[in-house]
Amino acid sequence: MIVSLDADTGLKRIIDWLKDYGVPIEFVPFHIYTDNNDKPKLFMIDGVTSSPETPEVSDEQDWAGRWIFNTNETNAPGAYKRMFENNVEAVYGYDDGPSMLEGPEVEDKIMAYVNKQGLKAFGTIKGSEVKKGERLFLDEDGNQQPGEYHLEVDWEIILPEGKAITSRQSKEIGYNLPLGLTFGKLLQGDLAKKIEEEMRERNKSNK
Repeated sequence: MIVSLDADTGLKRIIDWLKDYGVPIEFVPFHIYTDNNDKPKLFMIDGVTSSPETPEVSDEQDWAGRWIFNTNETNAPGAYKRMFENNVEAVYGYDDGPSMLEGPEVEDKIMAYVNKQGLKAFGTIKGSEVKKGERLFLDEDGNQQPGEYHLEVDWEIILPEGKAITSRQSKEIGYNLPLGLTFGKLLQGDLAKKIEEEMRERNKSNK
């Protein structure tokens, strides 16, 4: 892991290159805030901002066009519901927000992981461009969170609470989900398809 105040395009490309060879590496930027006397008071880590890749396997020939999206609503409760209702995946609060959702092609498939539930939704990427958005990430007082961006998705399956595939259940299928990523490829294509099939079966039983 590389922890730094900032990184240029060259460093991020090096990180991506190492990931392509299976090196478990990420870039994590941080900020140090001081008081009026220049004494450090707050240390904040922003999260992973390198290009979305999963370091679980190095051979992308197995990839089947499946992505995983970890909804981020720590400070915006209920945001995942608004994402599904508005047919988008969305992020907020990152210095380079659009890059967090870049990478997929139209018609790629996506699975959404909701904290404390599991893989809850399955859909198809419909947008080719990440766009600035609003009204999905709100704080507890209803105020807009900064730096919100959207990518259009057709959410085909939305499983009810209790039906989502938990990380433990996914591991039983054979896939240890990369939950440390906000958005990344599910490079183990055959296993990703098995998870998709399980989501479809659970969706059928819910009708």
